[in-house]
Amino acid sequence: MTRSAIAEELWSLLNQEPQKKGDVVHVLVQIRKVLEHDGKPAKYKILIFFCDWIAHPNLAGPGAREVLQMLDEQLPTFYGKPEAVDPIGVVHKILSFDLLRQELLEFFRADENDLPTRWAEDDFTWKTVVQFYGQQVLDTPLVIDNDKHALNYIRSVEITACEPNKRVVQANQDQNWYGFKWTITLNNGKVFSWPYTSNVPTKPPNWPTQGIRTR
Repeated sequence: MTRSAIAEELWSLLNQEPQKKGDVVHVLVQIRKVLEHDGKPAKYKILIFFCDWIAHPNLAGPGAREVLQMLDEQLPTFYGKPEAVDPIGVVHKILSFDLLRQELLEFFRADENDLPTRWAEDDFTWKTVVQFYGQQVLDTPLVIDNDKHALNYIRSVEITACEPNKRVVQANQDQNWYGFKWTITLNNGKVFSWPYTSNVPTKPPNWPTQGIRTR
C-alpha cells in the first residue's frame, strides 16, 4: 500500500470516532506504516512504541525502554512524601496515555501529513480512543533486560485491568468513569500497582467536535 493510499484512508478514519478496539488498532498500524515510509523513527519514537505495543504480544524495543526509563527515574518519589510524588507529572503522562496523545497530535499536524486531528484534539473522541487502546494492550507486559539496559528498579510494567478506582466511583456515582490498573514488577520481585482513573463527562448538546477536517 503506497503512502498516499494510507494517508487517504487515514483521512477518512480520523474524521470519525472509533467504534471498537479494532478501529484503533488499524489506525495505529497504518500510522506505523507511514512512519516507515518516511524513515523518521527518531522523531516519533514514542509514537512508534505505542503503535508497536498495540499490535505485538511482547515488546522491549527502544521506545519501550524509554518509557520504562521515565517511570524508573520517578519511582523513588513514591517512597517519599506524598506531595513529592510525580512532581513533574511524568508518571501521569504515561498512565493516562497523554504521551500518546501528544505525539499523535504532533504527527497529525506535521506538514507532510496534515491530517484530521479529531482523535487527539477532541476530548470526547480521545477518551474513546484511550479506552479502546487500554483494552487492547491489557495483559501485554513491557519487559526489559535489566542486565543490558540497567534500570535501577523496574523489571516490567503492564496493564492488568481496565477498570476505574472503586472508591472514586462510589464517591461519585453520578458520573461515568474509566481507568486502568498498571502493575509494576521490580527487580527484587516486589509487585505493586499504579491506578489511573478518569471521568467520562456527558457530551453537551451541539458540541462542536474538534479536529474534523474538510477539503
